[in-house]
Amino acid sequence: MRISLDIDGCIANFVYAFCTVAWEGFGIKAKWKEPWFDITQDQFLEVYDYMIRHDIFKNIKPYEGAVEVVKSWVAQGHEIVYITRRRPGKDKSLKDLHENQTKKWIVNNHFPVGLVVFTGNKAAYCLEHDIPILIEDYYADAVKWNKLMLVYLVDRPWNQGDYPHRIKSLSEVELG
Repeated sequence: MRISLDIDGCIANFVYAFCTVAWEGFGIKAKWKEPWFDITQDQFLEVYDYMIRHDIFKNIKPYEGAVEVVKSWVAQGHEIVYITRRRPGKDKSLKDLHENQTKKWIVNNHFPVGLVVFTGNKAAYCLEHDIPILIEDYYADAVKWNKLMLVYLVDRPWNQGDYPHRIKSLSEVELG
């Protein structure tokens, strides 16, 4: 079975890294609250592009146990499609660099090799490519997309609300 797996918030602790860089590098107190950080979009884009330019994405820690679970899925014969909205903020010339950083992060953190897809509409990609499961951390998208396919929502402080397929860990995903 093909499984689509969001990166930031599901396997990579992006929020912690972003908030640390925002505070230490810019003096911006950022914290996530649905649906966005409690800072302006311009501030977000400035910090995000800075993170790309200074290769800070390589230092983002994976969530505990994520590597092992994804490896076990691949060992069981499942195919992983890493799917993300990652893209440069204001500086579009950083696109290729950021995509390469993302792919290197997957390898350097010992996740199994898989297709890496950069898209703003994860559900459309999954439906078009017959991927029946999406693992996501963004509440609004999970609710919207769960009408179209099975979307697991990884429980995080920023995505609280009633949801039928909420998981605390990737190990709770039922692959049938």
